[in-house]
Amino acid sequence: MLTEHEHAGNEPEKGRSAILEMAHKIIAIQANNDFEAGLTYNCGVVQGGTVPNAVPEEAKLVVDVRFKRLDQVERARRELEAVAATTYVEGTMTEMKFDVIMSPMETTDGVVTLFRKLEETANEIGFGPIYQKYVGGGADSAYEVKMGVPTVCAVGVAGGKNHSIDEFAVVDTLFSRAKLVAATVLKI
Repeated sequence: MLTEHEHAGNEPEKGRSAILEMAHKIIAIQANNDFEAGLTYNCGVVQGGTVPNAVPEEAKLVVDVRFKRLDQVERARRELEAVAATTYVEGTMTEMKFDVIMSPMETTDGVVTLFRKLEETANEIGFGPIYQKYVGGGADSAYEVKMGVPTVCAVGVAGGKNHSIDEFAVVDTLFSRAKLVAATVLKI
């Protein structure tokens, strides 16, 4: 978002705040979240302004978009383009770049069959209950599934707080999970 630069003390009314424009756009983007459909928006990186005594002439927003199915990409693009095309603060303009970085891992009959085998094996070896969980993200496994290879994702080490400074892994689970995968492969 770009605007005209003005000093915050000398005629601030002549300036157009790119940060204020972006704040409106963040609210509008977040309002498009459709948790039921698995189409979500996270305004995760916000940058703007240069000094506190100048009306901010630039601001940058990076939005993470998650979707369950590839056919939702165009809906996401349309929703974001509509927000970008709306001007909330007169005199501002918005440029938008839209990239799809990772495909979602879609569920196929082969994926379901493989998961059932994993579940059956987990019960037989006393691993404990396992469950399906949609986590709203792209994964390398999505490319395998796209090529027709049944894949179960997230069978590695247990952990949590992904992509944060507090991310952790429970090392001992690596062994029990490796046993589960090996036993499932032998069963197949």
